[in-house]
Amino acid sequence: MGRAFKVGSLTIRPHTRDGQATGRWQLDVPANLTLRGRRLRLMFGSAEEAKAGARSLLLEVRLNGACGNAPADGDAAPCLSDVAEHWARDQQVRVDAGKKRQSSLVTNLYQLAPIVKAFGHLPIDQLNRRRLDAYQAARRQEGRAPETINAELATLGQVQAWAVEQGLLSKVVSTDRLPIDPKEPLVLTPAEAVALLENMPDRIRPFVRLLMETGCRFGEAANLRWEQVDLERGEARIERRADWGPKSRYSIRTLLLSPVLCASLAERQGAPDQYVFEGRKHGRPIDDIRKSMHAATKAANITRRGKLANVRPKDLRACFATWQASSGVRERIVQSLLGHAPGTKVTKRHYEHSTRGEEVAAASGLWAQLGTTPEASFGFLPGNDPS
Repeated sequence: MGRAFKVGSLTIRPHTRDGQATGRWQLDVPANLTLRGRRLRLMFGSAEEAKAGARSLLLEVRLNGACGNAPADGDAAPCLSDVAEHWARDQQVRVDAGKKRQSSLVTNLYQLAPIVKAFGHLPIDQLNRRRLDAYQAARRQEGRAPETINAELATLGQVQAWAVEQGLLSKVVSTDRLPIDPKEPLVLTPAEAVALLENMPDRIRPFVRLLMETGCRFGEAANLRWEQVDLERGEARIERRADWGPKSRYSIRTLLLSPVLCASLAERQGAPDQYVFEGRKHGRPIDDIRKSMHAATKAANITRRGKLANVRPKDLRACFATWQASSGVRERIVQSLLGHAPGTKVTKRHYEHSTRGEEVAAASGLWAQLGTTPEASFGFLPGNDPS
């Protein structure tokens, strides 16, 4: 039979009956931590389960106050797994209040899973930079991309910040982000975009044209219902519904549809509550067009560096932003068209890219200014004496 031990101010002991051990473990909860002001005995199947129950109870007390007259003092820092669980509950409340998207919370929980697996047993105040560096190294050895590992630790930072706010932790512990090699953006030329459209299946072509012409997100286009589309005015409204919501309040906007797109949509117009772009399953929105995109890219012979390009639906959003910026459209207008917040750096950082034509034009312009002879080219540059 095991011996009694403490977890913070709580005592865990082997359960006995008639002097014989039953194999279960009991957690003694003092009266000042119960709602009725009476001592409580909780039963568990193992010592580890009792220990986890004690940690969870102590965390509840620290977060919400003691149930009775006196708080529990001198308790050890709660384990990361317990803190993460309570953080998730708090985030669900934010989702219910409309302050956070459910999909964002789902992503956070997915990112937290390997973190909890690695550190869940540790008291949260025992996290340190060395442990985080070791985590990065281990995840790299598992073949995880730097972007994935950085996102996981960023979510851990959210949990720690919440713990600091709740008085469970004194400061957030972090480490350097893993460096990420810059990726060459894929921006189609207008000719390539036309060729891609011509090779798309008839069922999907209007959907891809909408992505190209408006720069809207895949989910915004896929979840459009006919009640949100006005073909006479050439408009489609991205708005919040009971069963779906846009990414942010700035994503609520009106998309302008070209006459060609309106004509294509008019041929397939359905009931107001139907999806504009239905998937293969009736009553469900279109969900995956990657195979069709790949086939159309191959048929259109769109290549980069001698290899077939991997044109994805989200690349069309970057194409739209780049085309607009290259045409001289003001950044604020591009932000509005994309559904970005005014003044955000996201537009330029992730969506507007330079085109090969612009780079060649810039280089050619400089060459023309420098001339064709060494003397004419470099004599006027700072630090050089033409004499």
